[in-house]
Amino acid sequence: MSVLIGGVQAVTMDPSLGIVDRCDILIGDNGRILDVAESPSPMPEGVTDVLDGDGLIAIPGLIDTHRHAWLELFRGLTADMTVRDYRQLTKSGLAEHVTPEAVRLATLVGDLVALEAGITTVADLAHIGRTRDHLEASVQGHQDSEIRAVLAHTPPNGDSKNWYAASERRHPREIRWLRDILHGDDALVTLAMGARPRHCVAQGVMEDDVAVARELGVRLIYDGIGAATGGGGEVSRWSHEDHRTIAGLVRSGLLGPDMGFVHGNHLTEDELALIADHGAGLSVAPEVEMLSGYGLPVFGRDLVQPGLTLALSTDVATYVAPSLLSAMRTMLMLARGRAASRAYDLQRDEPPLVPALSALGAATTAAARFLGLERRIGSLSPGKDADVTLVDRRGVHLSGVRDPVAAVVLFAHAGDVRHVLVRGRILKRDHAIAHAGLAGLAGELGELGSRILDQHRVRRGDEASPTWNF
Repeated sequence: MSVLIGGVQAVTMDPSLGIVDRCDILIGDNGRILDVAESPSPMPEGVTDVLDGDGLIAIPGLIDTHRHAWLELFRGLTADMTVRDYRQLTKSGLAEHVTPEAVRLATLVGDLVALEAGITTVADLAHIGRTRDHLEASVQGHQDSEIRAVLAHTPPNGDSKNWYAASERRHPREIRWLRDILHGDDALVTLAMGARPRHCVAQGVMEDDVAVARELGVRLIYDGIGAATGGGGEVSRWSHEDHRTIAGLVRSGLLGPDMGFVHGNHLTEDELALIADHGAGLSVAPEVEMLSGYGLPVFGRDLVQPGLTLALSTDVATYVAPSLLSAMRTMLMLARGRAASRAYDLQRDEPPLVPALSALGAATTAAARFLGLERRIGSLSPGKDADVTLVDRRGVHLSGVRDPVAAVVLFAHAGDVRHVLVRGRILKRDHAIAHAGLAGLAGELGELGSRILDQHRVRRGDEASPTWNF
């Protein structure tokens, strides 16, 4: 089946194409973009489906570089909790009650909700794989949704003392079993390693884990990266020298472009420079980081390196709805606000302007680089997979917004996403998800989450959950 998106305005994120005010996007039956041609163009032979692009903006499918799909079970649960309380409740408490079926359903519903919001790729740091059945459930949920997913196999929650507290355990051997299942790197669901930072493991473990990932040919994503000290040299909440994961990787000669790091609040200039210099990337979840108490994200700081790959992510639905449209806006406001405050402090007339296009890039081109998928997705370029999000600009709140980048980044919301394609397959058409029964699945997921909460309360009573040492 080939698809034609006709008469659409396209923000291609391809430097050679730029913004095309009116074009036809032709997608081949292999799911790849064949052409982006000025409209109107002759109707090609073999087109079996046409999407009318009039009044729509085509952008590359949005890419969420870091989330934890199983926590869709507990949407909004930690809205008024600090990150320490969140960890203790979810990772040390609720995780032990989550069944494989709960993982499958949470993953499936989370993916479908992502598609509704124009997200076509998710990186799932699945730290709920306590058994192979749990891991199979994660794979099944992603495959059933038909989204593009990077499943980052991560040591499981519910057993924090053995895996995350100066652990001498090497990465779980189940990653080898998963590699046999997810062996095709051009498939929609691929494998990565959710690797533990320096402060979670004993000497030598981090190095051994890197060796395993490289033997298997999978990327490494390190969640929970911070700094040893605050900007003025004072000791910060990120604890001590053991938090300097990036410097430790450099000392071992291991830091490389197959690595991505998550959060980075309070990272020092030298570590950000090391990430950039070695071709690695940084994923930032601005909304969750500020809501949970991590601190201000790195956007807008003087010490952010020009060559650093900065990508966006949503993290956990226990704090806020996972929307990259919202995250882009948050990123841009934060970056410009910090730049303006700095300019006032230095008595400068005008702060440097952070363009709206950089926020869209953090959810598309930079996000694809972060996941090592830049040859396949991230821009509307001929030859790449047709992961496309089409935003309807005809709503009253978008009327008169002439700049398509401003329309997407500063005015649009998830309800404006009209069509979504993943590798040329239309998974959302005319505001409706193709997968049947999303409302019923979401209701079932809510009931399942409530039952797990009840089980946790009965099991624990007044007893506190074990401390999560992270």
